[in-house]
Amino acid sequence: MKARLSFRGFAALPLIVVVCICLSACSASSAKKSQNSVSSSSSSSQESDDSSDINVSTEGLGEKEAGSFKQFFADLLKQDFGTPSEEEKRVLTQAAKTGLIPTSEYENAWAGYKQCMLDRGYQQIIIEKFPNGVMQEAPLETVDSVTPEQRSKYSSDMSDCQNNWNLIMSGYEEQIANKNLYANKSEAIVDCLHQQKAVPDSFTLKDYVKAVSSGGNAKKYGLNRNSPKVRGCEAGNQTYYSDENSVYEFPWGCGLQDGKRPKDCHIGSSDSSQ
Repeated sequence: MKARLSFRGFAALPLIVVVCICLSACSASSAKKSQNSVSSSSSSSQESDDSSDINVSTEGLGEKEAGSFKQFFADLLKQDFGTPSEEEKRVLTQAAKTGLIPTSEYENAWAGYKQCMLDRGYQQIIIEKFPNGVMQEAPLETVDSVTPEQRSKYSSDMSDCQNNWNLIMSGYEEQIANKNLYANKSEAIVDCLHQQKAVPDSFTLKDYVKAVSSGGNAKKYGLNRNSPKVRGCEAGNQTYYSDENSVYEFPWGCGLQDGKRPKDCHIGSSDSSQ
């Protein structure tokens, strides 16, 4: 299995599923630039039917990141992430007045990011789109022909290209996948799953933690992590999952690399909204 790290700017790692579970209070604004907390006493390679084996903290449950989206967007502009770009200032200043980032601004942000990467010479940037409108870049296909220098430059370029639009992306995803502005990101994911009708009404936060800690047996606990609706809720809360069935990108193109053709090298974009 493969997965990508929870911060947009990092590429996929082979043979690892990165489970990002925020069971203590995690503000969305601080989570944008950092990896979410992993807080579970269960090993990802083990299963347990005993819920007491899962260490679910109630810290931050029910707390809100802001009193309204107007406040949330205003706060994003004030966060100590560095100086917002002119585009971020324009969009968030307006959003702080209206309480809404238009879908067009979000889509333009992703289009700008993709073009920035293509302008740097990458041949394939795949953007996935989920049913709720949340988008994410496909995880990086890893093959032996990719050098550490290539990977390092790719990660650096991702970070640079995101700098103009990251707050717009993050703000929009918050309004779509965390409509109640929960400070606890796992609570936000479960709330989103219910709103998307992606899980039974009886599905709880503890069920979610057991599912993502089950070593690939999430369906046993009522969660299909390959479902586009589930992935949209998780991606909108900076939690990313991929496996051997996922679409992967190979930014250096699908030609031969040092005599090797990348396995499962996909061309084009992926729309998971259907």
